Amino acid sequence: MPTRTAVPKAAGEPKPVTTVERIADELRRGIKSGRFAPGQRLIEADLTRLLNVSRGPLREAMARLAGDGLVRIEPNRGVTVRTLTREEVQSIAAIREMLEGLAARLAAENIDRDGRRAEFRRAWQDMTSERARSDPGDYVDANERFHTTIVRIGGNAPLEQLLEQLRTPLFRFQFRSRFTMTNLARGHQDHSAIAKAILAGDADAAERAMRRHLRNSTKLIQSLPDEAFA
Repeated sequence: MPTRTAVPKAAGEPKPVTTVERIADELRRGIKSGRFAPGQRLIEADLTRLLNVSRGPLREAMARLAGDGLVRIEPNRGVTVRTLTREEVQSIAAIREMLEGLAARLAAENIDRDGRRAEFRRAWQDMTSERARSDPGDYVDANERFHTTIVRIGGNAPLEQLLEQLRTPLFRFQFRSRFTMTNLARGHQDHSAIAKAILAGDADAAERAMRRHLRNSTKLIQSLPDEAFA
């Protein structure tokens, strides 16, 4: 009997999304959007009904999110959306400062490659739009796009992956409701310095501006009352 030869997948053909991946993506989006709040318990029975899934894939998806640092699995308490402590904020911020400083440097060095200048200008326009200047929620969303664009145009994939893990939604949505437009106006000044340096191709200035911005952001977060933290 002739042996059947497996037909290889075409190059670039997308991998099918598994049930576990779909569940993890839906929960991740829920955390990013604020549908699931910091400290909120994620009840297994509720989620199986909400997502129309069984307990096995749900538990595996939860384990993945715990590995990403988005939820905490604790004996006798189940699963809760993770809330950062002051110490965790400080530790993460110290690493982010170094890595995002490098990302800004790489962005400045590569700004004129493959349409990256135009891509960065679009992100900067969003950051300086009237909506971002008048609404904290829109500011936070534009800020995320600004920072992720800087990392992407730097062209270092491992660095991008590291920062995606560190720049978790917890930072953005644990503290976003506590910032006033007065607070965020200071961020606009920092962003202007970063954008100016990147567009000028000044790697040294871009790195200094980004590191200064992240130090200022950390000081702002650390000035919040204890109730904002775990």
